[in-house]
Amino acid sequence: MILYGSFGIIGYYLMFGDNLESQIALNLPWEATSSYFVILVTLIIPFLEYALIVTLLAIVAKQLLPHHKTKYVFSSTIFGTLLVVSYF
Repeated sequence: MILYGSFGIIGYYLMFGDNLESQIALNLPWEATSSYFVILVTLIIPFLEYALIVTLLAIVAKQLLPHHKTKYVFSSTIFGTLLVVSYF
C-alpha cells in the first residue's frame, strides 16, 4: 500500500503538478473533439439518473391512486407531470 501510494503521489505531481483544476472536465484539452463529448455526457448523466429515480417513485405512487379507468389515466398523467416539474 505504501509503495502504490508513493508511486501514485509521485506520478500525480510529475504528470499534473500545480496546473491541475478541481473539476476533471477543466483538465481536458479543448482542441480535441472527444473533450466536448465527455463534457456533454457529464452534463446529461444527472438528468438521466433523475429520470430513473422519478420513474420508480411515480410507479409506486400511482399504485396508491384509485383505479377508475377514465379518472386514473388523467390523474396518473397529472401526477407524473407534477412530480417531474417539482424537480425544477
